[in-house]
Amino acid sequence: MAAPNEALVFRCGGALYLNPTSITPTAYGTATALGICHEVRLSPVTRQFNIQAEEYGQETVEAVYMGRDWVLTFLVRGWDNDTIGMMFPNTAAGGSTTNKVISEPGGLSPGSLLSGKAVKLLFAPFNTSHKGFIVYRAIPNIHASRPLEFNTTKDLSFLATFRCLRDSSGRALKIGQVADLAV
Repeated sequence: MAAPNEALVFRCGGALYLNPTSITPTAYGTATALGICHEVRLSPVTRQFNIQAEEYGQETVEAVYMGRDWVLTFLVRGWDNDTIGMMFPNTAAGGSTTNKVISEPGGLSPGSLLSGKAVKLLFAPFNTSHKGFIVYRAIPNIHASRPLEFNTTKDLSFLATFRCLRDSSGRALKIGQVADLAV
């Protein structure tokens, strides 16, 4: 077992990029940098089937691993048009300012598949020796997101939530130094 190494403890400040085409730090190809995003989190959600014993009053005596899903969340501060357009399916450019306007009901009909809104997201830390990640197919999960904050005591912000799905190559995400990741 290796000795503890404080050099491996990171504070990973960074930026999120929409649909990167390259892993090189010069704007990551044609990627769009998203607005000011804080509290970026990847959360594993392990699925399991519990086996219960009737003789013990339905006590769980075993569990079967059923795979793992990942959820990406981040706090969006401000009104970033690219992030708003990605999160809400019912946006259009405003007539005077060209800033995004959210309209309800929107153009997305109930029962529509959300995979058409899937995006690739790259979290690139400012310090390239720190860890980042790429999500190959993320779909917005508005249901799990927090409300827009309109008040004088807090910044206009909302919590963006994405479910990480597999892409056509079977990849969901990779975590590591950005130079080691593949687009």
